[in-house]
Amino acid sequence: AAVPAGAKVTTAEGFVPTLYRDRTIYYYPVGIDTADYAVLSRISQPDGSFYYAGAVNYIGETQKADICLTERLRKAGFNLDQPRLMIGNMTVLERTSK
Repeated sequence: AAVPAGAKVTTAEGFVPTLYRDRTIYYYPVGIDTADYAVLSRISQPDGSFYYAGAVNYIGETQKADICLTERLRKAGFNLDQPRLMIGNMTVLERTSK
C-alpha cells in the first residue's frame, strides 16, 4: 500500500513479488532517474551512517557500489532520511523532487 498502483518503482529482485501488480517495475539500479519509488534494504553502519542496498554485483565490492548508488538516489531526488515506510530493513523511498 505504500507504493500506489500505477507507480514506477525500482527495487531489488527479492521485493518484486509484492510489487508487480499494477506497477511498472525496474530492477535496481535501473530506473533511479525515472522511478517514483525505490524499495530497498537499509543497511546501518557502526558509525551511525547508513546506505541502501540492492545492487547485484558478481565480482565483489557490492558495498562500495551500494554506497555510490545511495548518493545517486539522493541526487535523483529521493528522500533518503525520511522513508515513506520502513519495516525491519525493508525501506520504501519516495522521490520528492526531480
